[in-house]
Amino acid sequence: MYPPITSFDIMDTNRPIELVHGVQKQLDPAPFAGHVTGWISVLHPEKLECRLEGNFLHGSYNLGQKLRFSDGSAWLLLMR
Repeated sequence: MYPPITSFDIMDTNRPIELVHGVQKQLDPAPFAGHVTGWISVLHPEKLECRLEGNFLHGSYNLGQKLRFSDGSAWLLLMR
């Protein structure tokens, strides 16, 4: 696991990204994929099947996931 964050770590601007990368390595995307793709397919106007495409995209405050539908169209799921 990760050592506790100290006051010195607050000044380290790479620390949050390192934590995100560490969590990403531990996550198994399979359970997430099944729930999300089923939910997003229901939201699509034509109820098309979709699949996760690529890895998570992350910024300072957001987490995103690209989804590709069976007709070739793509959506970006943004999680805040």
